[in-house]
Amino acid sequence: MFEQLRNSMETDAMVKFKNGKSLYGIIIDFIGDERMKESLRFVPNHSLELYRATENPQFVMTLSTDSVSAVDVCLK
Repeated sequence: MFEQLRNSMETDAMVKFKNGKSLYGIIIDFIGDERMKESLRFVPNHSLELYRATENPQFVMTLSTDSVSAVDVCLK
């Protein structure tokens, strides 16, 4: 799955958090080990326009296994 993501960056995804909430957004990059969830950089849809306009890192979430239960990239 991660190899496919790497080939098509800015991949639509839904992130499910352990607190029961979910966010839709875009996976923009990998950092570190690409097999780990915490290596994904994610921009939620509600911040996407501002991120694209400014590329400010404050709009980017680095996912952590402490808070994320699943990352679903099968949205099509």
